[in-house]
Amino acid sequence: MPSHGTKIFQVILLIITFIIIGYLWFIFLPQFEGKVEYPSMRIIVLLVILLLILAAGAQIILLRRPPKYEEFNEFGQFDYKFYLNVTCSLL
Repeated sequence: MPSHGTKIFQVILLIITFIIIGYLWFIFLPQFEGKVEYPSMRIIVLLVILLLILAAGAQIILLRRPPKYEEFNEFGQFDYKFYLNVTCSLL
């Protein structure tokens, strides 16, 4: 049950990240259009959006990652074969 709750929060966080990106690009940045500050604000907003996209990528990787209990085999040892299969499938 805890793994499902964690994934739900990660999905919500991913949605909020995309909402913030949309707000910055479609609502915040056009407020400066035609003003002297527009070029510098565009650079700053693009940098923030780039960082948010990197954060969204990390969230997607965490969503695709298996729950912790699946990473260990029946002896309680780390299952390297399972980890390599999951890691290769992400690429």
